[in-house]
Amino acid sequence: MIEANIIYLPKSKKSVKVTEKVERSVKIYIPGMEVYRFAGIDKYTVWQKYIDANLKLKDVNRFGGGHLDAELAIFFSHMELWKKALKLNKNILVLEHDAVFTKNVLLYDLDSFKGDVLNLGAPNWSFNHWKPELKQWAKQWEGKGIVFRKYCNKGHIPEVMMHQKPCFCDSTFLYGAHAYVITPKGAAKLIKGTEEGIVPADLFINQDLVHIHDLLPHPSVQDRGFTLIQRYATTKNLEINAWDY
Repeated sequence: MIEANIIYLPKSKKSVKVTEKVERSVKIYIPGMEVYRFAGIDKYTVWQKYIDANLKLKDVNRFGGGHLDAELAIFFSHMELWKKALKLNKNILVLEHDAVFTKNVLLYDLDSFKGDVLNLGAPNWSFNHWKPELKQWAKQWEGKGIVFRKYCNKGHIPEVMMHQKPCFCDSTFLYGAHAYVITPKGAAKLIKGTEEGIVPADLFINQDLVHIHDLLPHPSVQDRGFTLIQRYATTKNLEINAWDY
């Protein structure tokens, strides 16, 4: 049976507290699922991890939305779970410590998913405040059930796309890696892709490497009161530089 793995930092009281909230939401909306806390890599140990892995940065310009050490730490935390999916030879649900469930999820859908990646997390942008063309672009995530994402081959860069008129079929990148199912097949593709270099996890998981499906409506959202990654607050009450150890 599929299991949930929540990436958290056991030394951080803040991380432990929000992880407990995620655990409660999983028990409510995915009853019967086994839930495990997965101790992630932190910014203090990631550089040795990076050296030992002998990987390179594929595009340094894709980093910088957050602190580089924290961005690398979360990437390696996700990669450890891809390795776990391969070792167990089964689907696993990967969650970050702020991925709260708000809608019911059919366990059967997750356990029997045969694709590469099934995204359960809603993008954390506030669509209601976007200009009309961006609201129209967001309609690609309206629907019900497991939906295969259309592939856009126009080479969009998210940071640019957000400020220009988007292509309405653009769904190349995962846009938030806070809640997704990874299959052994998908995990193998992502791990193989690291040979060409790495970028932040939510951009690394993209349709040049794997086929992405979405479970709609997305049953998980980010409950973000603080961030250990981002440099700047994207919402009024978001606490940045929130490391507490």
